[in-house]
Order: sequence, then C-alpha cells, then structure tokens
Amino acid sequence: MKRKIAFLLLLASLALGYFVYAGSVHNQRQAPNESVKPMGQQIELVLDYGDGRVDSYQKEFSEPTTVSNLLESVASEKQIELKIKQYDFGVFVESVGDKVGNAETAWIYFVNGVSGDVAADQKNLQVGDKVEWKYIKPK
Repeated sequence: MKRKIAFLLLLASLALGYFVYAGSVHNQRQAPNESVKPMGQQIELVLDYGDGRVDSYQKEFSEPTTVSNLLESVASEKQIELKIKQYDFGVFVESVGDKVGNAETAWIYFVNGVSGDVAADQKNLQVGDKVEWKYIKPK
C-alpha cells in the first residue's frame, strides 16, 4: 500500500512538473522582448513648445531605438536646432528650437503619457509608442 501511495505521489509530482514547465515555455515564446522593436515600425514624436505650438512627427526605424535617438533623428531631418549634453547619468536636452531649458522650465519626455524614469538615451522604445517632449516646469 505504501508503495502504491509513493508511486502515485511520484506520478502526480511528475505531471505537475510537466505542466509547470510547459506553461513557462509557452509564456516565454509569447512574451515580447521589451528592449527590441520589430523592424520597419513607426513611433510618434510630439514636441510641445509650451506656448501653444505642438508639432507631431511619425518616424520609422529599422532597428531598436531610444527616446534621445528618436529626437535627434527627427531634429536632424526637420532641421530643428537641438542641444543635448552628455552627463554620467545619460543625456540631457538643453534646448529644442528656440526653447532653452532654465531654472523654471525644462524639456521633459513622456512615453505613452508616463514621465521618463531614466535618461532619454537609456529608454528603449516599442512599436507604436508615443514620445512627447514637453517644455514645462519640472515637478
């Protein structure tokens, strides 16, 4: 009787292990790699100058990109004056066009409505992301 119970426990453990393993493999196949964006997809960039002027651009990339790369690429294509400074923590946008950051206002980025939590050169973008650079008073 003890052998039968031990055998059933072993069999149940093996079955449970199989289902846990199969579920994790299935989830791994479906989980997208969040730091890599599929090729040839568009990302939206919005520049809000804080004075009522808002410009919107669609940019297609064939390789993964970051918030700062998106801004630099659009600024170069559209001939928008852009000043960026590199610090130990990452890049800082000093000015876009005629709007220069100062003690009162600065260029702050948002991805899908959420303020950035890392420097712009460290924030990877996904297909369909909306990046907004706003000239606002930092909170």
